[in-house]
Amino acid sequence: HALHAAQAQCGELELARAGLEEEAVRLQAAIAAHVADRERLSRYIEGELAGYSAKFAGLLEGVVAEIERAKAARDRQFVRAQRRQGRLEVEVEWLRNVWRTLLVAHPDLDRVGEAAIDEVRVLQQDKETLLQQLEEMQQANESLVVMVAMQHLRLMMANWRRPSYARTVAQRLAIAAQIEEGLDARERELGELGDTPEAD
Repeated sequence: HALHAAQAQCGELELARAGLEEEAVRLQAAIAAHVADRERLSRYIEGELAGYSAKFAGLLEGVVAEIERAKAARDRQFVRAQRRQGRLEVEVEWLRNVWRTLLVAHPDLDRVGEAAIDEVRVLQQDKETLLQQLEEMQQANESLVVMVAMQHLRLMMANWRRPSYARTVAQRLAIAAQIEEGLDARERELGELGDTPEAD
C-alpha cells in the first residue's frame, strides 16, 4: 500500500510539474509577445513623430525661404530707390548753384530764373515722393513677413480641418488604440498567469 501511495504521489507530482512547464512556456510566449508589441508601438510612435517633424520642418523651411526671397527683392528696390534719391539730391544742389550763378551774373534773366525754380520745385517734389515710396516699401516688407506667417498658420489650421487629414489622424489614433488595447490584454494575461496557484 505504501508503494502504491508513493507511486500515486509521484504521478501527481509529475502531472503538476508538466502543468508548471506548460504554464512557464505560455508565460514566456506571453512575455515575448508583450515585448514585441511594446517595440512595435515604440517604432510606430517614433515613425509618426519623425514624419510630423519632417513635414513641419519642410513647411517652416519653405516659409523662411519665401520670406528671404521677398526681403531680398524689397532690399534691392530699397537700394535702387536710395541711389535715385542721391542722384536727385545732387541735381537739386547743382540747379541751386546754377540759379545763384545766373542771378549774380544776369539779374534780369527772369525767364531763366523761373524755369530753374520750376525745375528745382519738380525735383524737390520727386524727392519727397521717393522718400514716401521708401517708407511705404519698408512698411510693405514688414507686412509681407506678417502675412507669410499668417498664411503658414492658416495652412496648418486648414490641414486640421480637411476631412482626409482628419480621417488619416483618426486612423492613426485607432491603430495606436488597438496596439495599446493589445498591450493591456497582454498585461492582464501575464497577471493571470502570475496569479495561478501552485500545485501542492
